[in-house]
Amino acid sequence: MLRSDDGKRILRDKPKLDVTTLNMEYLSRLPSNSLGGAFASYMNMHGFVIGSRTKVKYIDDPELAYVMQRYRETHDILHTVCGIPVSVAGEVGLKWFEMVQTGLPMTTLAALFGTFKAENNKSSHLLEYISYCAAAARTCDPFFNIYFEKCWEEDIGEFRKRIRLPELPRHLPSLDASWDSSKVPALVAHYQLALETLQRDSDQARKEPFIVYLKNLEDLYR
Repeated sequence: MLRSDDGKRILRDKPKLDVTTLNMEYLSRLPSNSLGGAFASYMNMHGFVIGSRTKVKYIDDPELAYVMQRYRETHDILHTVCGIPVSVAGEVGLKWFEMVQTGLPMTTLAALFGTFKAENNKSSHLLEYISYCAAAARTCDPFFNIYFEKCWEEDIGEFRKRIRLPELPRHLPSLDASWDSSKVPALVAHYQLALETLQRDSDQARKEPFIVYLKNLEDLYR
């Protein structure tokens, strides 16, 4: 981060992605294909609340603690930017992105263990998401150095080009469904499959989120 102008600005300003600093109403009013508009749609569609990420503990150095907190807070933005769903396959794929870019031990463990667990569950498109995310992480600008808060009004397609993020293969379900109605059917099918996979699970709490996602998608494009 210290070798990047934006990285140095982030370390200096220490922006936070929480309810005290981020105006979700403002983002919701932005064009749906802007970075901020797409992020707001993603959060609303999934019923997520900004600033709900666990706070960093056990790191004494304030700057390092901030970097780790920033890593946690940008996770949902990465979903939006990459278009990766929040299914098991999508989460594992995004962990590969984070692992390749950061080398953090926890991302490595999550990526490798998650791959093994998801393989056993025969998750939809798992290997394709992993392949895309691992390759994209090598060409994309380091996400630690992206000052997302300065880019909300930028067209998300142009933003992706600027940070050198490769396009997600067109046949893969994408969170772009939050602003591109042509992509809704694929994402609905993906989340329906995730829910069907969980039907064998007795824990209703694991199924409930996908029921909500599907209902919100239906309400969004009714």
